[in-house]
Amino acid sequence: MKVKKAMTREVQCCTPFDTIADVARMMRDGDVGAIPVIKDRESRQLAGIITDRDICCRVTVTGKAPNSVRVQKVMTPKPVACHPEDALDDCARMMQKHRVRRLPVVDEKGAVVGIIAQGDIARHLKASTVGRTVAKISIPTRAKRTARMAA
Repeated sequence: MKVKKAMTREVQCCTPFDTIADVARMMRDGDVGAIPVIKDRESRQLAGIITDRDICCRVTVTGKAPNSVRVQKVMTPKPVACHPEDALDDCARMMQKHRVRRLPVVDEKGAVVGIIAQGDIARHLKASTVGRTVAKISIPTRAKRTARMAA
């Protein structure tokens, strides 16, 4: 199966200059946990991605005002992405390798045309592939494992 069959096409995007408050509202209104960041609204070229976890760990917990922090300060630049014509199995392997739950989908010019999430993988691939993907994505980073072991 191709990514284009499983991806969400109507994806909200933000720019690096939007505020965290703007993005949080987009997430709430769209019931999503990640927003692709585009260079500008005309080209829709992928510049990064921002997640609810980024907002929580890099803004909220530090006491920064969401209305004053710009997306560019919090986003992950140059995220891993896939293409609509990629095989969904390859997309699942990319998620496993890079330990991410969502991948922006870009066209041949690098413009965002959708997003694919772990849940999309779960709905369209074999249970064994889904289980492997969830397991590999969920492996804690070395720093987190070390901190847990020291506690």
